[in-house]
Amino acid sequence: MGFFESMFADGDLSLDLKSLSAFLDFIDADIALGKNITAIQLAAPFALKSGKATLSNMNITVDGNSGEGILEVVTDRTKSPLLSGTLDFQSLDLSSFVGAFLPLPDRAFQSTDQIDTSFISKIRTDLRLSANAAKFGDFVLGDVAATAQISENAAIP
Repeated sequence: MGFFESMFADGDLSLDLKSLSAFLDFIDADIALGKNITAIQLAAPFALKSGKATLSNMNITVDGNSGEGILEVVTDRTKSPLLSGTLDFQSLDLSSFVGAFLPLPDRAFQSTDQIDTSFISKIRTDLRLSANAAKFGDFVLGDVAATAQISENAAIP
């Protein structure tokens, strides 16, 4: 059993970072995913047991997009870490939210720029997002639900 798998914690977690990128640099974490996030705030009951960290009843704001839900991170020595959960937003700016995790081109529909997807081999995800209203550029959508899965070197939107 590894160090993370043998740790235990239970309590409340509150985090307010003006720059996630600066924090990741400070702790010397080589994680490109999320480096574009400028600000993140979250508050949630937190539990860590047997290699599984859970943030339940979480309130989160990522670059001005506020939501609530649950997130779990599970480690397994034989696989990449798994990030799973469900987040619900009242309103969501998809350009800024997705752009916080992926370097999107300025003109997404007219660009030939390639998006760096090297992170796909480093993490697994099973995320569900919903929003009463969502905006992507000039497009406004109502009652949006989406899933994002990354597993075994493949991404499934």
